Amino acid sequence: MRWWFIKLNENERMIEYAYSRETKDYDGRIVYSKIDKVARMAKPSETDEGSKRLETQSLSHFYGQVVNEGFPDERYVCCG
Repeated sequence: MRWWFIKLNENERMIEYAYSRETKDYDGRIVYSKIDKVARMAKPSETDEGSKRLETQSLSHFYGQVVNEGFPDERYVCCG
């Protein structure tokens, strides 16, 4: 499986990323609160929509590869 994450916006309170799984459509949105240190799925990608398991998996990779690496401008994840 593959995920792509790209930073869209950042301010003193939050960081917003576009993401997609298995495509480079970047049609999903994840917002990370700098205050609470929590990421939430603002809009699931089309490939995740309707599946809490897939949304959770995408958030897990976001934490593991984006948050833990200091919020890079872009990040590609491949596993499986």
